[in-house]
Amino acid sequence: MLNIRDFFPYRTLRPYQDKLINYIYDAFVNRTILFLQAPTGIGKTISVIVGFLLARESDEPLIVATRTKNQARIYVKEINAINQKLINRGRKPLSFVVLRSRQDYCLHVKKKSSYKSFIWLCKVIREKCPFYRNCYVGTTPSERLSDALNYLMEKGGTPENILSIASRFKLCPYEIAKNLVADSDVTICSYPYLFSRTVRGYFLDALKKSLSDTKIVIDEADNLPEFILNANSSRLTVKMMQNLLAFLNEIYETYETITDPSVMNRIKEFTELLNLILSEIEKLSKEPQKIILAPKEDFAVILDKNFAKLVEIIEEIVLRIPTEEAFINALRLSELREFTDMFVKMQDKSELIVTKEEELALELRPFHAADIASEVFDNISTCIMMSGTLHPIFYFKTSLGLDKSSNVQEKKIPPIYDPSRVIRLIDIQTTTKYTERNKYMYRLIAQRLKVISEVTPGAILIVFPSYSVMKAVMDELNKMDIDREIFVERRSSKIEKAMEFLSIYSDAIIACVAYGKFAEGIDFRIRNKTILKAVVIAGLPFPEYNEWLRKQLEYLKAKFDYETARKLCLIYPMVRKTLQAAGRLIRSPEDFGAIIILDRRFLSLYKFFPKEWWTFHKFSSTETLKLRLSKFFNRLLRSF
Repeated sequence: MLNIRDFFPYRTLRPYQDKLINYIYDAFVNRTILFLQAPTGIGKTISVIVGFLLARESDEPLIVATRTKNQARIYVKEINAINQKLINRGRKPLSFVVLRSRQDYCLHVKKKSSYKSFIWLCKVIREKCPFYRNCYVGTTPSERLSDALNYLMEKGGTPENILSIASRFKLCPYEIAKNLVADSDVTICSYPYLFSRTVRGYFLDALKKSLSDTKIVIDEADNLPEFILNANSSRLTVKMMQNLLAFLNEIYETYETITDPSVMNRIKEFTELLNLILSEIEKLSKEPQKIILAPKEDFAVILDKNFAKLVEIIEEIVLRIPTEEAFINALRLSELREFTDMFVKMQDKSELIVTKEEELALELRPFHAADIASEVFDNISTCIMMSGTLHPIFYFKTSLGLDKSSNVQEKKIPPIYDPSRVIRLIDIQTTTKYTERNKYMYRLIAQRLKVISEVTPGAILIVFPSYSVMKAVMDELNKMDIDREIFVERRSSKIEKAMEFLSIYSDAIIACVAYGKFAEGIDFRIRNKTILKAVVIAGLPFPEYNEWLRKQLEYLKAKFDYETARKLCLIYPMVRKTLQAAGRLIRSPEDFGAIIILDRRFLSLYKFFPKEWWTFHKFSSTETLKLRLSKFFNRLLRSF
């Protein structure tokens, strides 16, 4: 009988790691859907692979969906470690492939473009692409492609190996990766391969199996509901539609090569409808709010299947024109067609809005991730969703449509750090409640931040509920004498730049927003050491209440009840963002630090948080805050 040591490649197991592997094994053997909460540093990745091997039946493959490329690299590292052990014991190693996007796996197009632009471009030129054509003879893989596949099945389908062999054999890297999927023991992919309708179809064609014949792991699953909603939203900017309209008007008025009256009539019909859409958006944009509900019944008169077909016809007409401008506008037409298709399919389960955030646009946003996730979970037999912050499980089960399933289990591995190495401090004076946002409150929050910066012996992450609150508080903080470098997140900020900044200023302040890039999914580590010593939640990060959120509440209230809707739309997203931000602090058993919440509303909401969060210290003055922090850090620093 197989045991953990048959596959585990390292000398010792970490605390609770054997229990973690057994949970994974049991879920796969019993074909259940498991929500598995396990802390950072316990070794989740290697445990997944070992648990899979222990539970594996015949040639059933493992599909691992990761959120980031870095997570995929960790899986490759651990598979290679296991493979070395298997080879040493005279056993067959695991074959695997890392499936990335077509854009990541392209040798032909060197110029960077948006992902949507690239996908459309690839579709249009694919048959002429020499790398793609070298892959097939008719629909059969070419000898050259077969040789590449055989090589990679032995050497491993890492992105580096795939790109290298593709370059050497003059093949399309994406086609190589796609053709490796069906025969690989493990496929490591990004979320869209499972949770984007279009991409999932291509993936299942490559897999040549149904999802019910696989074992699935979703890593960092705390991001999944939000990802599903964002990935299945659609957006048309007014600027894009205006540019498209100007181009088509020019064709209608001046293009001599188009002489067919029926073609000209089609263009005229389309431009009239597009003008109607723009006119309606312009009228709605005069409202003072940033987000305005668009009357779906009015837009449904235009955005129907006939309109989608008309857009497709215009796209074909434009593609006949041999200019770069025509090519760009064919792409715009493709975006419009996709938006219309999604509106037709999802209009009863989504809301159409006009938004003035960043730029004027028409957006379609789904209300409930479960309406989309059910297409996956209704067709799988076993799946493990892992994260360090799957709390509360009710939120994830309900958001993914698994709240009524009898095949769902939940397990939690306790924290591996000493709880005395973390202190939680709650300010009972400050708040970022909308009705109390004023200069006095911003200055009070800034004063708290100044004290924290004076006492904390390391970098500080300050997390705000929004960009507007961050700007107001940072304006006040900049008036004070702060002896630290400060990095402030912008919408355009890159994670690499922040880490570069921290490598120079390891005790800096990072100011960011809860719904931005820096508050979750990042290890603030320099030379393998966590440099954060404090995470400050400068206002509980509730989603902004607007017309869109009101409609989402109405939809979920009709589906469940008001209290459940309030939790799903307001309370649990706030809890999740707070936990994700606080999770940046403790990344290994050696780490320590303070979690400081500058919002008195926590006192009435703390029971929505994990039980370890129910132990905290209150303060009402900067003096008490300074004293508490100083005592805590002095005690921990003396222990080194």
